[in-house]
Amino acid sequence: GVLKDSCIYKNGKIVSDYLKWFENGDLKYKAQYTRGEINGTQVSYHKNRQLKRKDIFKEGKLIKGKCYTAQGEDTTFYDYIILASFPGGEDKLFEYLGKNIKYTSKAKKSMISGTVYVKFVVDTDGSIYDVELARGIGGGLDEMAIKTVKSMPNWKPGYVDGVAKKSRFVLPFKFSLK
Repeated sequence: GVLKDSCIYKNGKIVSDYLKWFENGDLKYKAQYTRGEINGTQVSYHKNRQLKRKDIFKEGKLIKGKCYTAQGEDTTFYDYIILASFPGGEDKLFEYLGKNIKYTSKAKKSMISGTVYVKFVVDTDGSIYDVELARGIGGGLDEMAIKTVKSMPNWKPGYVDGVAKKSRFVLPFKFSLK
């Protein structure tokens, strides 16, 4: 096979250059790491070997960056990683959950409280799929949490180096009786 990526970990942290290659063996990405933080230059390339981006980091913080088209021309800068997100952000997510999640009568009667964890995938178009219970507490609350996730509107998809990627999430639902 062809080497896809390479780096060295020590105590769970990257301590070497992190390299990625295209399937044809051409370099796709290189970032310098020290003590588990990106520190130095991060570059990526288009499939035609043109520079796609060049970022400078100091102790994990972006100092400056430039992005380029496949023709080598300057283009609008974008973050290397953009996480998938609920439309309107975290506050809107909590607002949505507050309006849509209900304590079941069975859970109230049984005095059930705790946290339900639901895992799901946000696809490259923002749609939600593969919704399933990661850990439940019963009393109909597991089903309520799953139903609420399945009814969410499409999210903004996540991106890695300008390319939409599937993102996995685990969403906690905390239930408590007062």
